[in-house]
Order: sequence, then structure tokens, then C-alpha cells
Amino acid sequence: MTKPDRVESWRRVVVVFKLATGGAELGLGITILALSAAGFDRLVGRLLNTGLRHDPNGSVFVFVERHLPALLAGKEWIALGLLALGGLKVAGAVGLLLGRPWAYHLLVALLVLLVPVDAYHVATRPSITGAVLLLLNVGALGILLRYRRALLVVEGG
Repeated sequence: MTKPDRVESWRRVVVVFKLATGGAELGLGITILALSAAGFDRLVGRLLNTGLRHDPNGSVFVFVERHLPALLAGKEWIALGLLALGGLKVAGAVGLLLGRPWAYHLLVALLVLLVPVDAYHVATRPSITGAVLLLLNVGALGILLRYRRALLVVEGG
């Protein structure tokens, strides 16, 4: 595999990963905004009851059950934060796919800001999902930094 092919393959890996995570955050943000507080409360309550029946000591379920009132009180802010973060990730992924230098800088800045937050969450509340996402984000940052020059080449310029 030639170096340009390798760079393009890694570019696509980062793009797919950021489109997936950004799309999930956008979807969750829209869902939270779309549900009324009562509807959201009922939905989360049903999910919690089902989850706690299957795993009474499930850390995710216990955490959500304890923090549900605070989540409901600030759901608009949470939803807006998810929409903003998801939108930035999707914009960065599409821009990177199109070879836009601003997209490279946007994704690197997002990863530099968010990897420490992910690491803190994994350190304070260890989970397989959190650890996998942290490793994927570190990997994406490593790819972006490793292939910086090739990714910042502007065609025709």
C-alpha cells in the first residue's frame, strides 16, 4: 500500500468514527429535546426498571437513577451541548473527507480538549465502553497528528 493510499485509508477511518460518534450525539440531543420532561422521565424510568431487574447492581442504572432529577432539570442544556458537540464532529468529519484544512484543525482541537475528559471519566468511573471510546479517540488523534502534512495538503494549492 502506498503512502497516499495509507493516508486516505486512515482519513476514512477517522471520518467514519467521528461521523458515528457525532451522529449519535446529534440523535441523542434531538431525542432529549423532543421528549417532554414527563415523557423523558417515564422513558428513563421504564429503562431503569428493566435494567435494574436484569442487573440490580448495574453501575450505569444506579448512576442514572441517582442523577435523574438533575438530568431532568438541565435537560435542555445537556441536549444543546450534545447538539453542539455532535454538530462540530460531523462538520469536522465531512470537512476532513473533503480535504479542508479547517476541519483537520477542528478535529484536533476537539480531540485535544475531549481526550482528557474521557480519561478522567475512565479513571473515576471505569467502564469498557468508556475505555474503548478513549482508546479510539487517542487513536484518532494519533492518526491526525501522524499524517498531519498529508492531511493538510490543499489540492491545487
